[in-house]
Amino acid sequence: MNGYTGLALGFSMSFASYLAMEQIPQKIAATLLNSVTQDWLLTALMLLVLLVVGCFIDNISSCLILTPVMLPIAIGIGMSPVHFGIAMTVALAIGFVTPPYGVNLFVASGVSKLKIEVISKAAMPFLLAMFICLLLIAYIPGISMFLVNLIGH
Repeated sequence: MNGYTGLALGFSMSFASYLAMEQIPQKIAATLLNSVTQDWLLTALMLLVLLVVGCFIDNISSCLILTPVMLPIAIGIGMSPVHFGIAMTVALAIGFVTPPYGVNLFVASGVSKLKIEVISKAAMPFLLAMFICLLLIAYIPGISMFLVNLIGH
């Protein structure tokens, strides 16, 4: 683990602890569940936030910060915690390769010696496919929960 990762992880853990002590996740969840009545819209809002955050913050820190906030919302709309975790992981991973600041784009640029613009343009069809997969995973629980349900029975 390099210095940046350790520092980011430390700050995210501290911030997650602060959120828990102040019961901010519960307050946000209650406000959203009371103000947005359509479950599909709450799911879309959560996915959008995860995609945007995934562009700028690494996945571990994002999970530590956002899980306490979003998990109560997901449970409140009837989403399984496992299903939510899968959707969250996929959304953050997509954000990691989404322009303008998807970290993996910079890695691909460095490895391939191509400009970030070229990499970003070439990634667009794949991003579209990944986004469609994310929507399928998020809105059709059977896709992501198939193996979990198979093991559970």
